[in-house]
Amino acid sequence: HRTLAALAIASIDPGSEAPIPALLDELERQSDYWMPCVEALAAIGPRSVPALTRALAHVSGGVREGAAEALGIIGSEAASAVPALTEALDDKNGGGRASAAKALGRMGPKARAAVPSLARALADETPSVRFHAAISLAAIDPGDRRSVPVLAEALRGDHNGWRVMAAEALA
Repeated sequence: HRTLAALAIASIDPGSEAPIPALLDELERQSDYWMPCVEALAAIGPRSVPALTRALAHVSGGVREGAAEALGIIGSEAASAVPALTEALDDKNGGGRASAAKALGRMGPKARAAVPSLARALADETPSVRFHAAISLAAIDPGDRRSVPVLAEALRGDHNGWRVMAAEALA
């Protein structure tokens, strides 16, 4: 199976670019292996950033979401993807928008150019997008208080993980 081979190559030689196409293909199929593929692409690190950035424009929402997740795991070393992730905040898929917002926050101050778009995402119709935009604003610019109402709302919500993250962001 091509995906298992790509995952094996990625685990044996995490810096190899060879498995990138197969891993992206597996994301497109949205199989049971999608999360290991995201983790393998992230483990490849900065060398996978160009392919992951291109994948943010893929026709499949699952591929776009997975690419954003992997870029977020790579973090500040994927800062060249900030413009594409900022565009992804307008994705038609709520999961893709939330993953893009989360990825931008993981890049910290290197994602400062995304702050205006993240501020607009605070009014998104999807709760996870609003939440991750607020967390990301707090991570990129702790002095930006626009995220406080959304984080305060998360503190009162039912999602335990969000409450903890909101409390940490407000601390």
